[in-house]
Amino acid sequence: EKLNLLREKYACGRPLCCSESNDISAEVGRPAEDCYISLLEFDTEKFLEDNNIENGSSLAAIFEYEGKRILWLADSVPSVIINALSLMGYSEGKRFQCSTVILAHHGSVMNNSAELLKMIDADKYIISADGINRYCLPNKETIARLVATSVKRPVEIFFNHNDGRIVRMFAVDDNVGLDELVNIHFINENEAIDI
Repeated sequence: EKLNLLREKYACGRPLCCSESNDISAEVGRPAEDCYISLLEFDTEKFLEDNNIENGSSLAAIFEYEGKRILWLADSVPSVIINALSLMGYSEGKRFQCSTVILAHHGSVMNNSAELLKMIDADKYIISADGINRYCLPNKETIARLVATSVKRPVEIFFNHNDGRIVRMFAVDDNVGLDELVNIHFINENEAIDI
């Protein structure tokens, strides 16, 4: 259904691989820096889903190998993943068990809802973002949702970039027992994560 929306959008005779820079759907939100808000101050249930057609057509996948399971959310939207997990028999009461989740859309607050995260039980979460982009991704509110919904403490979060913005993101959380809530890892160049 979401892929058909993308096909309809680009059905004007040009191939999908043509330049789309002028026609990319706008996200429903606006860039907002939220790293100065404490992890415990967010309303983690409040949610507005990304309605970007391109992001909604992104393919998410489950990979399994030697007893390890990875949920790769790509640029997906939560409603689609929630529906898919529900069809597989998962819910908040029966969470999808996996070793690692690669969070959707660089940790965007509009692509990682509390409702979705309540359906997942993971050992590790990966956020692929450099922190220096016009949408201020990853959003700290996404990390607050992980803290609020995870059954494990501290929540293991891996970032693939160690830039100043992501490091500073948690400066205001020193007084809330940050080490008990999250265990932050920055992956260095040529370093691998044991999933």
